[in-house]
Amino acid sequence: MNILKFILTVLVVVLFSHPLLAQEVKPAAEAEPLSLTQALSVALQNSPLLKASEQEVAMALAKVGQARAQLLPRIDVGTSFHRTTSPLMAFGDRLNQERVTTGDFDPRRLNDPAAISNFNTYLEITQPVYNGGKEWTGLNQSRLAHEAKQREDRRTLDQLRFDVTQAYYGVILGREQLQVARETLKTAEAHEAQARSLFRAGLVVESDVLSAEVRLAQVREFLIAAENGLTLSRSALNTIMGVDEARAFRVTEALKFFEFKQDPEELKRRALRSRADLEALRVQVRVAEQGVRLARSDYLPRLNLGGRYDLNEEHFLGTRGESWTGMVTLSINLFDGLGTSSRVEEARAGVLRVKALQERLEQGISLQVRQAHLDLLTARGRIQASEKAVDQARESLRITQNRYNSGLTTIVELLDGEVRLTEARMRTLQALYDYAVAKAKIDLAVGEEL
Repeated sequence: MNILKFILTVLVVVLFSHPLLAQEVKPAAEAEPLSLTQALSVALQNSPLLKASEQEVAMALAKVGQARAQLLPRIDVGTSFHRTTSPLMAFGDRLNQERVTTGDFDPRRLNDPAAISNFNTYLEITQPVYNGGKEWTGLNQSRLAHEAKQREDRRTLDQLRFDVTQAYYGVILGREQLQVARETLKTAEAHEAQARSLFRAGLVVESDVLSAEVRLAQVREFLIAAENGLTLSRSALNTIMGVDEARAFRVTEALKFFEFKQDPEELKRRALRSRADLEALRVQVRVAEQGVRLARSDYLPRLNLGGRYDLNEEHFLGTRGESWTGMVTLSINLFDGLGTSSRVEEARAGVLRVKALQERLEQGISLQVRQAHLDLLTARGRIQASEKAVDQARESLRITQNRYNSGLTTIVELLDGEVRLTEARMRTLQALYDYAVAKAKIDLAVGEEL
């Protein structure tokens, strides 16, 4: 009985401290029916976390396009205007405009030219040919990065499924706990009424009535805590599904035992094959290896082509001064202060870092699978024990009730029997919830629905 008092006190203090939790639980008739499959579907459509993950995949795909662009020619068209009295620029403008005359070589005109205007309209093309393989390496790296993001997105989906499943079963647990609280309240009210009736008849002392009243007050607190707990569970489910917190749903499934047997070693092997986040890290290793190639490309020569077509005229978009230029550039870095070698070392360290993270995740996956499997076995044992305890507590309460009716025992023993039954029922519900969540944890740890 002391254990229940302590639990009730903690629940009341925590739950009453939040104003939102004191709201009355909406009747189930006002709510939309919701199965676990429907809850998952709603979450897939509305979850902000999943939407953010999908946009990360889209960003990675856009970077593939950016990397591909480095392989293709770049074409620019533009125009510029200037007006000058600079001797050198003024003479050059007249040359570009193709209107130089012999009079322009007069020293006085060369040294002190009149102001001249020039509109330059141009078309420029540049084409990378070879830059140490940097463009192709960058493209491969971006493709791998996109592949890694796709796997990370799949892991986000796995996590969302688990979160929804856990929250959904949390609502079921809250609903069943509320039902137990309501039934316990009816029993406590009956015991309080019986104690009063017997006291009026002079068959029990007043302390029996007081004990029954205290117990009734405790159960009412228990009921309020259960109502607020259900409200919180519903809000948590709505938040995870990405819908308005006030939207009312009525979960249509129940907490029940289902058989699940899998060899933990086989689960580990499947997890190491199937986990999307582990696959993502394996791809990230390849991304990092491409980073090493990218850094080493600065050691190699660079060859690029370019061409330009110009029109120069005193007036906008004039076509008088026409010219073209073709370019081939070849260069190689001889010394950059050891910057390239430092970048190569940095990239190599990045490869080792990702490999270490991969190893750590593999170890963590083995532990997660084992923990989830042990949680499942523990919950299964608790279900069997608590269900037996419920039967025993119910029979014990029946016997005690008959003895109290006959005046052969005290109200304290009767109320203790009621507490034991309530605690046993609550333990059964908690064990069923833990069993369902443990199965969901196994699915999450393995990376697939079993």
